[in-house]
Amino acid sequence: MIEVLEKKKILLLFLLFLLASLLSVALFFKSNLTVQEVVSFCKEVIEGTIIFLQKEAWLLFLGIAILPTFLFPVSPLMIVSGTVFANGENAPIACLLALSAAAINMAWTYWVAAGPCHVFISKILSNTKFKIPKASGKNNFKLVAIVRLTGMPFPFQNFTLGMSHMNFTKYMLFSLIVQAPILCAFVYFGDAITQGKGKVLFLAIAVIVIVSLVSRFIPKYLKNRKNAITASG
Repeated sequence: MIEVLEKKKILLLFLLFLLASLLSVALFFKSNLTVQEVVSFCKEVIEGTIIFLQKEAWLLFLGIAILPTFLFPVSPLMIVSGTVFANGENAPIACLLALSAAAINMAWTYWVAAGPCHVFISKILSNTKFKIPKASGKNNFKLVAIVRLTGMPFPFQNFTLGMSHMNFTKYMLFSLIVQAPILCAFVYFGDAITQGKGKVLFLAIAVIVIVSLVSRFIPKYLKNRKNAITASG
């Protein structure tokens, strides 16, 4: 299941990138713009957006609390948070604000998943042999870590854990513990890349790479463990 979601995620990102590339090439040739003019235009758009969000930072906070549920990537929002919330001066406060907004998203998607979505899917499965797995009181941190670090899209993580009816307090606490390093790394990355903080940028990239490698390792580990159990059984 995890591998299927990962493949679909990669395919979707590739298709979006391909579509954006084709549109960019078409606009480039149609408008007779030079490469330098295109780069300058993109730079102006990005700078203008950041300036606007710095004046209306509540919109970014609201965006982080809502947009990820509708499959908007979390990492760009975190990177922008490092530029907008920190404003070159206070990256820790930026992390706190970004994590608070992400926590709101985790919370409300949990209750949607644990409530109406759970009831709806349970009705669909009522005439089958399948049932929604329920989290036991044991190994909740391990379950959260596996779900959060497998590369599954952020809203699917929230819905998967919410559907399991895990204790809400444990869900929030363990999710923040697991997610905080990678989310803060993206925030610091955004702050460092705009402020020219070389050492901070290097550390942020290192954390992102390490977490990415772990997220690649976990599905393979689970698959090998399942195969080993099947072979021994």
